[in-house]
Amino acid sequence: MLIYLYFVDTPVDKEKFEKIYLLYRAKMFYVANKVLHDTYGAEDAVQNAFISIARNISKIDDADSRRTQAYVTVAARNSAYDIIKRKIPTEELKDYNLTNAELDRALDDIC
Repeated sequence: MLIYLYFVDTPVDKEKFEKIYLLYRAKMFYVANKVLHDTYGAEDAVQNAFISIARNISKIDDADSRRTQAYVTVAARNSAYDIIKRKIPTEELKDYNLTNAELDRALDDIC
């Protein structure tokens, strides 16, 4: 977690990031693994998502909010898509999008 805190400036933001990390890392891994079907790739996606979250931590008001949960979930999902895009040429990409209902069900399963 120390590498992520490099991107965070204030002690308040560091505390907020730590709370987000502890609250949502398992959920983010679940979402990324659901997209990638690869545990190692999912771990990479979550790490990349946390770097993005750390860079934008000042935009997050409350670590416990539903809005923050949605933000970190989308960050993990998008990071997983980025990994897919790097591995597969564009013309071979399949539709990997989860519908909002599928994503909500997945989140409810792990909550």
